[in-house]
Amino acid sequence: MAIKGMKSTNYFMLLSLLVFCFFLFNYLQSNEITKEVMPSLQSTVESTSDGIWLINHPNSRRIYAVQCGLDVTLFTLKYFKVDYSLSRVSMGLPLSDKGISLADIQQILIVYGLQADARKKITIKQIASYLNGEYIAIIPLSTAKGINHYYIGMMDDKGIVQLVNVSKGVMPLVSQLPQDNERREKRFVDAGGIVLFVKKNKSKTISISQAIKSTPDKIDLGEFMVDGPNSSDLIDASFNLINTSDSPVMVSSVQTSCGCTKLAWEGGIIKAGEKKEVKFSVIPGAWGRGEQKKIARVSFVDGSTIDVPIHGTGQTPVERQRIELSQYSANIEIDEEAKDTFRVRLARLSSYVRPIQEIKMTSDVSWIEPELTDLEKNENHEGAELHAKLSVQKIRSLMSESSDNKLRGIIHISGNKEIEPVDMNIEVFQRDFYRLSQPLIVLSKNATGITTIQIIPEKENDTITIQELKSEVEFIVTKIDNNDGVQSISIKLDSTKNIKSGYYTVTAKLKNSKGVQNLAHLTINITDGNF
Repeated sequence: MAIKGMKSTNYFMLLSLLVFCFFLFNYLQSNEITKEVMPSLQSTVESTSDGIWLINHPNSRRIYAVQCGLDVTLFTLKYFKVDYSLSRVSMGLPLSDKGISLADIQQILIVYGLQADARKKITIKQIASYLNGEYIAIIPLSTAKGINHYYIGMMDDKGIVQLVNVSKGVMPLVSQLPQDNERREKRFVDAGGIVLFVKKNKSKTISISQAIKSTPDKIDLGEFMVDGPNSSDLIDASFNLINTSDSPVMVSSVQTSCGCTKLAWEGGIIKAGEKKEVKFSVIPGAWGRGEQKKIARVSFVDGSTIDVPIHGTGQTPVERQRIELSQYSANIEIDEEAKDTFRVRLARLSSYVRPIQEIKMTSDVSWIEPELTDLEKNENHEGAELHAKLSVQKIRSLMSESSDNKLRGIIHISGNKEIEPVDMNIEVFQRDFYRLSQPLIVLSKNATGITTIQIIPEKENDTITIQELKSEVEFIVTKIDNNDGVQSISIKLDSTKNIKSGYYTVTAKLKNSKGVQNLAHLTINITDGNF
């Protein structure tokens, strides 16, 4: 017996190959399908002796699903001598509790370049008329156990339709079905009643790559650092593959010319009219310096390819020269004799190798005006000194509102772009022109008397005027006294208020005979005890 269109010797060789493939398929399926398809079911899977998959679900449900859909698909591809990827085929045939759908089998055969026509509402008797040696058929039938199973239908040289059960062998169609026509047709209809007729696609078609459009046609990653702390930060990019044809296509692989690119999708089916986004990530540190040109190559099952150029420029951090200062902070005392503005030397510039074409200085406060003096008068600013003009009027006006009689500012110093900018911190203060007879006063909550604190000038013949008093809380009552030209502060507690123990502050705004203003801070400690 020989299948029509095949020599007897070739037929038996094919049968031997099928037996080998059966064991090979079972081994590969137990690895590939379990890894790529079954995890989505979150179940354990085992194969029974008659080629049926038994799926044990976590909820103790036992579902029988056939693996024959993959078997007949691989048989058909081998029969028509089509090169295929087992991984891609199995991923395109997702397994459910109903098995593998005939529509998915049809799609896989089409993307591999075969003509696969699904026909329904035909009888088993009519199947033979389609099997003339050019076609083979994939026929779903219901077994005696009521389980759907896929068979391959072929016609031998005697005109007899033979059924190939990939997991068992070859046998006549009539031996697999009841002799009663009604019961025979029922087993065919119960399995779906649809037959997939497959043959070589002899029509002249364009290559798959001509039907696929890539957008954008090239990818520019711009500039990125290949050294330094950011060189391992991934750069994400993507391109789209658009199937402009009216048939599904199979991408066999997506690869890049550099192992430093990670792809999120490496192949599969793109349906007719579908747009598939291909995402990838670039590891900058592995690309190298300067302009780099790589490609992402998309390969299709017909051997055609599309190359998507990927450009980028690798850079290394420039070691920037730093302006060194002899000191990076300065504390400046404002003498009470100072008027208008005065100029102070702050620091000396040094420790740079390359010429400094230009130096810029700015301040974040209005009372500092930085300036540079070139002592050596050379183009590299060698030996330059940093000075500043300070506005005494602005300083004293702001200092009168300062809580600690100090002002702070920053001078920013920069040069040409190869120069690392530096900052210098400035702190301005003025000495107190007074002292307090009691800087700390301890009072009892039950105190009814008045405590007096004198403001004593530090210099002879100086006079001090208390311009304003502020108490932190309302139960501390203050009063300005002036006895024989001596300024003092009277403090008492208001017993009608809710007096709380703790430390509190009374602030006095002072002015001396030269018009210089200052702040005095008195600390009041209120206790629960009696004295």
